[in-house]
Amino acid sequence: PAPRPFGRHQVFYYLDLLRDLGIPTGAPDNRLHLTAEMKGQAHELLTRNGWKEGQPLVGIHPGATNSSAKRWFPARYAEVGDRLANLLEGQVVILGGPQEQALTEEILDAMKTPAIDLSGRTSLEGLMGVLDTFAVFVTHDSGPMHIAAALGTPTVAVFGPTDERETGPIGQASAIVRKEVHCSPCLAKECPTDHRCMHEVGVDDVVQTAAELLGKKTKSDAREAVS
Repeated sequence: PAPRPFGRHQVFYYLDLLRDLGIPTGAPDNRLHLTAEMKGQAHELLTRNGWKEGQPLVGIHPGATNSSAKRWFPARYAEVGDRLANLLEGQVVILGGPQEQALTEEILDAMKTPAIDLSGRTSLEGLMGVLDTFAVFVTHDSGPMHIAAALGTPTVAVFGPTDERETGPIGQASAIVRKEVHCSPCLAKECPTDHRCMHEVGVDDVVQTAAELLGKKTKSDAREAVS
């Protein structure tokens, strides 16, 4: 791929623009803090939709309004949700916009464990509050990814056509899953070939990354330790 004009995270590029305009800036600080009202709004929304307080929540955000190429596959999100819910003895929450209901339904139909569907049902404040409750959040290069990382929510982001060096999540509780393929990052909104950058990311890759982020072992780890 051709060299990109940034070469580093875009946050530094935009901070430099501000400095060039004479606006003083310090080190980047992307941390977000919630009000009690935002937390209460999220708590009420989750409990109204079947969440039992204290049960770990696994968040999934499968949509991308401006790029189908950034999307990982519904069947794989469904399996990741099932496996992480089993690992944490928790429940899955699916997020998305109102136009992504069909995508959410596809994941719900493929899952073996029950999940809470909040697609199209959160305000921005409510979304932030819900993201803050997750034990772990799985998504791709997206707005909710950045919000979750800024809240300190353990976040696993699947990257394919976009460049994680420029637009990856900023936060110590975040991890990237991607595979090296010759055509990535291409920044295409629609994949012109076979979408290999996303096809090569397997369910095991994402589950293992999430488990490591949480300091837990998967069943496959346990089997290997015994053997």
